[in-house]
Parts: sequence; structure tokens; C-alpha cells
Amino acid sequence: MTKKRDYYEVLGVSSAASKDDLKRAFKQLARKYHPDLNPGDKAAEDNFKEINEAFQVLNNPEKKSRYDQFGHAAFRPEDVSGFRTSGFEDLFRNFGFADIFSGFGRETRGREGADFRYELQISLGDAYRGLSTKIEIPNFVKCSTCGGTGAKSGYFKDCKACNGTGEIRRVQRSAFAHVVNIGPCGKCGGMGKVTTKHCDT
Repeated sequence: MTKKRDYYEVLGVSSAASKDDLKRAFKQLARKYHPDLNPGDKAAEDNFKEINEAFQVLNNPEKKSRYDQFGHAAFRPEDVSGFRTSGFEDLFRNFGFADIFSGFGRETRGREGADFRYELQISLGDAYRGLSTKIEIPNFVKCSTCGGTGAKSGYFKDCKACNGTGEIRRVQRSAFAHVVNIGPCGKCGGMGKVTTKHCDT
């Protein structure tokens, strides 16, 4: 059985990391390994689940305290198994990361669809007897070629402007302090990825 990695190592932070540090590290890693950006990549999905588990423990003060004292021995396997199988989008929304999905392809976010209206003419006799029939409903599906990214294979790359983080830091200096403003990258829209050639399919 593979030995579990240290949660701080998984997120790439120190044990003294603040909540903001944890969230920032989690957000960057989640963007990198999110299944929608790595379709069919089992290793990326496993990494994503590992990141998820580490963040849910370290972001919770009580669980973090137990982990800092006893390490992985503080939890039974069933205590953390749910962390690895939580719905990806629900996880982000619960921890204030709903915006992380804003850039993932055109339809990868799983938005609720619009109401659909279908008109069908039937006779009074069919209405009286009850009628079963088949109808065709148009539907958009994720592109099998590009996995919904919109890019040709090999042309969905880290944004050079923000080095794949999706964020730009701007430092304002005054006589008394340095103020660091962090905002979404204007080139990739905060996604961390850019399409250099579009998918033909």
C-alpha cells in the first residue's frame, strides 16, 4: 500500500501557512489537475482528490490541530474518504472558489440548462386514451476531440502572462507601506490557460 504523503507537502506549503496561503495553494493546484482540464488522465484525477483531501483537513482548525499532533493517525480511512469523492464543483463552492470554474471550457461547468418547450399536436382521441410517443431534443455535448477546452491537442497551454496561476500581482509602494493587489489575469481571464490553436471539431 502506498504511503500517504504529508498534507503540507501535497499543497506545497509549510505548517505555518495561513488560511489564505492554503486557499491560494489549493486554488492553483486544483486548476492544474482539475479533471475537466485533463480528460481521461487518471493520475491528474488522483492528484486532484489528494489535494482535495489535504485542503479539507488543513482548512478546518479542529482537523488541522489533530493532524498537526498525530499526523495521518488522527483519522480513520472512513473519516477522510468522503473528502476524496466530494463533487468537485460543490467543494469549490463550499470554500468560496465558485469562480474557479468560470474559465473551464464552454460547457464544462455543468450549468443548469434553460427551460425547454416542445409543441406536439395530438388528436382528442389520443388525449383521451393516453399517448406514448418519442420526441427528439437537441442537446450540446462536450467535444470528444478537445474535451471541451476548445483547443487543438497540445495547444491549450499555461498563460505566459501569469505563469499559469490565473492571477496577476501588482505592488503599489508608498512612503509607509507596500500594498499587494491580486487580480485575475487579463490575458487568460483568470483561467491560467490559453488556447493558441482552436479545435477544428
